[in-house]
Amino acid sequence: MSYFLPHDRLESWLDDLERTHRVFAPTAEGRGVVFRRRKPTAESPAAPVCLERRPTESARHVLFPRSEVLLAFRSAHDESGTRVEVFEQEAPAPQVIVGLRACDAKGFAVMDRVYMHGRYADPLYTARRKATVMAVLACVPGNGPDNACFCHWFASGHEEHDAADIVLTPASGGFLIAPVSDKGAEFMESHAGYLEQGNEELENAAAAQRLAAREFLEKHCPAPALSKTETAIMRQFGNSMLWETIGEPCLACGVCTHLCPSCYCFTITDETRGNAGARIRSWDTCLNAGYTLEASGHNPRAAKAQRLKNRIAHKFAYYPALHMGKSSCVGCGKCIRSCPVGVDIRAAVFRVLAADEE
Repeated sequence: MSYFLPHDRLESWLDDLERTHRVFAPTAEGRGVVFRRRKPTAESPAAPVCLERRPTESARHVLFPRSEVLLAFRSAHDESGTRVEVFEQEAPAPQVIVGLRACDAKGFAVMDRVYMHGRYADPLYTARRKATVMAVLACVPGNGPDNACFCHWFASGHEEHDAADIVLTPASGGFLIAPVSDKGAEFMESHAGYLEQGNEELENAAAAQRLAAREFLEKHCPAPALSKTETAIMRQFGNSMLWETIGEPCLACGVCTHLCPSCYCFTITDETRGNAGARIRSWDTCLNAGYTLEASGHNPRAAKAQRLKNRIAHKFAYYPALHMGKSSCVGCGKCIRSCPVGVDIRAAVFRVLAADEE
């Protein structure tokens, strides 16, 4: 069953969601659009939701915080000796992310394979993931693909929404809303008070809009054979001149990895003060010079070209080899739009393919 949400009811609907869930949505801040939690109060309304512009960042930090306390500890001394108390995180509250794009949601599918379905499940990520409803905003002409997008390289059919629970498609006067998972259907039934019933005309129009967006992508940037990409990267792995050429303009600033929906590397530090402390997990990036620095002082990826090679190889070769051919790049284009020197990961892939054919 589909629903229709008029534009003038959007904020009221989001307020209604907050009765039962924490709501995260894209908000305009300066020149960027970032995901923030809506926190309306009697004194201060929530910041307006920005669904007209493509988000600058992903919503990855909602489930995988930039920095988080894994556990806190405190020691105490008495006649019986030393006791150490450990405090773990509480169970997460239900939450919903509204307005992320399909490519961003697909980034969570990439992380799910690592943190939920791998050999060891990460309890914090898993708990947040299960407590989260994902309401994706479909890309349509005028509010969708641009010259940096290439999500069609990695998705087809239902796979476009393989991590979504609800899909909102911009329509005349509002949004067509359709659940695409059991969790999404249950959620919509509980939060339909501000919605109208959808109809076949709206559904056909929404499908045509989504198709038009995909046709733009396929015409603008034809997809390479990704199975050949994986093989080509591994065959050209030792071609240092190729990787130095690709990596020469890179500043190793890491903005691509911090905006990426599917990068999941981290570092862990223990921080103490007096008899208390915490174990903290923080984002890390393979482009940092110290990422692979060993205690001996040796660094197997001392050059930035080696680090950029690792990033590209992980996206298109290492991860697919471990996860049945699924790439860990989702084609969102955030790294392309925000790179200060214009490094384009698509151009790097095509350059590797060309070198492998010579």
